[in-house]
Amino acid sequence: MTPSLPEFLNWLVELGFIEESKKTSVQKKINKVQIFILDLMNMSPVPHSSFIDNIVFLCNKYELDEKVKRQSLDLGELISKYGGDIVYQGRSPRTISTMLIAIVLVKEDQRKDCNELLKELKITSMIIRKILVEIIETIDKQNASSDEISSLKKLLLLL
Repeated sequence: MTPSLPEFLNWLVELGFIEESKKTSVQKKINKVQIFILDLMNMSPVPHSSFIDNIVFLCNKYELDEKVKRQSLDLGELISKYGGDIVYQGRSPRTISTMLIAIVLVKEDQRKDCNELLKELKITSMIIRKILVEIIETIDKQNASSDEISSLKKLLLLL
């Protein structure tokens, strides 16, 4: 799987080619050039991979249990079923995937693994909580009440 631009820039920082403080400005410049080139060639950007692909990739990369992978995939599909796709739009599929995996890890009493994953991927729990709040608000707007929705909300509030 091809690394994302932020992952590539992290590698450049680790290898000493660029400084950590200049990473954001380099990323912005690369994005501007990419948009300019796509405009010149009358092309559109390649769509991001889905959260499903990222869950599988992350679980395999960090050697997480198959049970965690399956539950993360199921949770993602359940959220999509109740309008969560709206919240997914404009978000990094990797962030969404990490959020789903983190919820399952906490549910399975693997908080240490969850914290290590978040630290490794440089995603703060504050970002995840913000997305979770948006997902819960979106689900509430569906005006549907069932045991499935109630258990989903309880699960989302674990983080």
